Amino acid sequence: MRAVLHDAEGPRKNRLAPFALLPLAMLVLAVSPSTLVGATSLMLVLMLPGVIPRFAPKEVEVVPGGGALHVRSAGLRNQTISAKDVTGASTARLPDGVALTLARKNRQTPTTLVFASDAEMDRAREALGIGHGGFGDISWPLVPGGAETWATTSRAIAALLTFCSLLLGLGGLAGNDTPWPVLGWMLFSWTFFPALLGIVGAAFRQTDQWVRIGPTGVTLAGLQRQHVPYSAVQGVGLKPSTFELGAGGYALRTRHRVGSFAGAGVDAQELRIMGAQLAACVARAGGQGPEKQETRTRVDTLRRGSEGARDWLARIDVAANMMTQTGYRGGTIEKEDLWILLRDPDASEDLRAAAGRMLVRVDGEADVRTRVGDIVAAVREEEIQQRLRVAIFPELDPSGVELEQLEEEAKKKRAAVR
Repeated sequence: MRAVLHDAEGPRKNRLAPFALLPLAMLVLAVSPSTLVGATSLMLVLMLPGVIPRFAPKEVEVVPGGGALHVRSAGLRNQTISAKDVTGASTARLPDGVALTLARKNRQTPTTLVFASDAEMDRAREALGIGHGGFGDISWPLVPGGAETWATTSRAIAALLTFCSLLLGLGGLAGNDTPWPVLGWMLFSWTFFPALLGIVGAAFRQTDQWVRIGPTGVTLAGLQRQHVPYSAVQGVGLKPSTFELGAGGYALRTRHRVGSFAGAGVDAQELRIMGAQLAACVARAGGQGPEKQETRTRVDTLRRGSEGARDWLARIDVAANMMTQTGYRGGTIEKEDLWILLRDPDASEDLRAAAGRMLVRVDGEADVRTRVGDIVAAVREEEIQQRLRVAIFPELDPSGVELEQLEEEAKKKRAAVR
């Protein structure tokens, strides 16, 4: 499926890619007949990481599967968004589609995918194990930190000066009487100050001005930090250099600015997405927006209660067999309700396991098993994912013994924590 990718920061591998040339630079330094050529080669490799222009939005191909979204046709931003790397998620409607905004580990700025339809967005949410109302916190840095502004600019200047010195050094290889090496060393000496600023500034990655949406409200950090419940939010104002949040008859303000390098602040399109996500959170908190899809049949009968693992799994298998009987009308559970339960990350573990097991039993087609496996792979808690997998696929634990062992191990861990 197609989507528009908003990811100004890009994958971390892009920022660190120049380090892959470090062994080559060390080799040049060791074998080059010109010390200037070797030194400038090494300095150039050290200065280039992070010197990447800001990425513009791009239409990409998104392939869901295996507990992840695989972003393709994105050039340097080809990446895999794993469910376990997502720390926050929210959805909002835009004039040009439906936006899924994700906070991710080791990322300062969110990643947004804008889909053309709700159905495509739902497939993406399913692949990442994201429920109806989203989860976690999402932060937008309004003013970029030093690592994305003056530090990156300093490294870019140092890289340019170093490259010119390298060219002069290569020119000096033509003969001993050329003045190029002397000029190269003079120019190279001027690179050390911006290089030092660029290296020291890399530590100043955090910014003290940001907007964060969470489960209970929005936090605005500017001159001071203020948390506003969604019920108190009265409006959002986006001006050329100021972000305004109306609350309690007052306007809370903080400035925003966008930089030229990857991950530096938020631009106009990201501000538009941020405003839409905030408005969607306010609407959901007020009971508006699309309603969560609920089951219509007696799925509560699948709850485990106080049963042992073996007895409970045997009962689920009997219920599944009854669903497969032609003309059977004694059951009170529909297949669509089982999919609703399995896809819902907020549903209890036992209901999700029962729903998945029945779907595999009722319909053993390869595509059904693959889809069920992908949904299980999107569960972020490793122990829960393991128990679900063992409970859902009968061939992994025919007698229920392994499930009982996993549950016993979980009880021991909880007791040790206490």
